[in-house]
Amino acid sequence: MRSRKVDQLSLAISLEREQADLITRMQSEFWQGLFCDILKKHTYQNDFFFVENNLKVEKVVSQLKDVIYQLCQTYDLDCEVTSHPTRTELKLMFNWYDYGLEKEVMDVLSIIVCQKDITMRILPHNPMLKLFWLEEYVLVENIIKDMCLQIFESQKEKFSELRENYKKIKASSDGLTAKTIEIAQNSIRTLYEKSGEKHMNLVQRELYSSLLYKGRMIRIFHKDFLKDPNVLIKELN
Repeated sequence: MRSRKVDQLSLAISLEREQADLITRMQSEFWQGLFCDILKKHTYQNDFFFVENNLKVEKVVSQLKDVIYQLCQTYDLDCEVTSHPTRTELKLMFNWYDYGLEKEVMDVLSIIVCQKDITMRILPHNPMLKLFWLEEYVLVENIIKDMCLQIFESQKEKFSELRENYKKIKASSDGLTAKTIEIAQNSIRTLYEKSGEKHMNLVQRELYSSLLYKGRMIRIFHKDFLKDPNVLIKELN
């Protein structure tokens, strides 16, 4: 009995670890793509502005605060400002609800203003970082505005889809046992071997199986497959 409890605990830890890895990858891919696309749009050539002489750090911080506070009001977001002798950090929070932990979690757009430069990061998804000169604060303002515009207006559906995928991953371990996982893995392997794929590449975890088919990677959650094997059969047709 004790060994069974240990095995169940080990499986639960493994499933939770795989969920965390999938969520991290999913969120990183979303923010990486969004951040890179926005950075390409906003350059000195595209967002022409006059470089100010004798620009003060205090002015830059004040300008960025105004922009962030306005965005918080427009999109119902939270923000945080932390001041130190040599730098000021402004954080814009994008909240999520973690259905597993039953609490709010968040991604953060961090803007750190120093004496000569400004650093932008999407936390906790390293290494998404971009450095600007202090005089380029107008670019930073435009990037922050565009990011919120994309998330809550232009690409609202993608952001909603990201949230739905997040909930799907959190629920993907429900009802799984060592036996049902083994059944799903064996059945998926059998169907894949019969598919005729010449360049077979199958990776099987506890939570899901990933396979290469006709040049694209397909991920099948074992919970979904056990409920309806057609989720894979349709992909292989």
